[in-house]
Amino acid sequence: MTGVGKRFLLIFFFVSFLLIITAKKTLSADKIEGVVTGVVVHQQTGEPLPLANIYLEGSAIGTATDREGRFIIAHVQPGNYHLVCSAIGFRRQNRTITVSVNDTLKLTFQMHPTPIPLSRLVVTASKFQNSVEDISVRMDLVSPDELTSRNATSISEGLQYLPGVQVAGNNVSIRGANWFSYGLGTRTLVLLDGVPFVTGDENKAFFDAVPVSEVKQVEVMKGPGSALYGSSAMAGVINIITEKPATDSANIQLSFYSGVYDKPSYKEWRWSEDYRSFRGTNLTYRNNFWGVQSSLTFNYNQNSNFKRDADYRNINLFGKFYFDVNPNNRWQVTAGMMQKESGGFLFWKDRDHALEPGN
Repeated sequence: MTGVGKRFLLIFFFVSFLLIITAKKTLSADKIEGVVTGVVVHQQTGEPLPLANIYLEGSAIGTATDREGRFIIAHVQPGNYHLVCSAIGFRRQNRTITVSVNDTLKLTFQMHPTPIPLSRLVVTASKFQNSVEDISVRMDLVSPDELTSRNATSISEGLQYLPGVQVAGNNVSIRGANWFSYGLGTRTLVLLDGVPFVTGDENKAFFDAVPVSEVKQVEVMKGPGSALYGSSAMAGVINIITEKPATDSANIQLSFYSGVYDKPSYKEWRWSEDYRSFRGTNLTYRNNFWGVQSSLTFNYNQNSNFKRDADYRNINLFGKFYFDVNPNNRWQVTAGMMQKESGGFLFWKDRDHALEPGN
């Protein structure tokens, strides 16, 4: 045999050896790997969901469902995994699965639909609707969920958590642009559905006059707004957007709360041996009366403050009415009545009586 023949024979045996080793590994891998397969359907209708994502958490192994909602993930090593199923418009699901040797695991995911939060719209910055990402001024929003999660009984309690906003009574300061001056009002304009909501004499805003249950969102524009709203908006604008009344069906909302204050940790500060309490209730009724979309709210709050002579009681009636004079002319009527009794003090008595008014 010549040298060339020996060389070809050696190459032939070497390639054959590699093919045998590769085939052996492939056959052994097929024997120890598992398969995950299944279908993804709509929880309410049972219809298949195409293009849903199925993947093993923490890995690059995954796939997407076909038109029939089916999926298959092959060559999965045995072990425990977290299998994730996600689809746009549906709640994500996470399951713990166990893949066995040479086994096929069949699953069914029933996806629950969930709303997709969109960009919130604001009207204060330019007097017409804009996405909050498209405006050029700094804007903060307070949603009803934020007021509820903080157990706020008034809008002012929700505003105090915003950065750069300070609320002292009926005076509001944004970024320190104006001072607190009792009796002289504020340079922050407060609007109710785009209409000035301040007193005519002292330019004060009574946030307690609007029940929290009527709030759709509160828009806080930080920065001068005098070009659009006049000199009253030198520090900024707070626009309280309220919910629209019912259009076709009646709706009743009832809520109440109650609690007690703990006694002061310092015995010298305990001016009363009683536990001071706070309570309140809110009743909202929305309906359509003879083509007039109506919303009526009764609100009551009482607070026996832990400070002496700082009790608080507020009774509020609030109503909104929409009606169409003609297809191009819609009227909105907002009415309210509030009775408020409150006390307080600016200076305490002394160090041992910090919760009592001074002389």
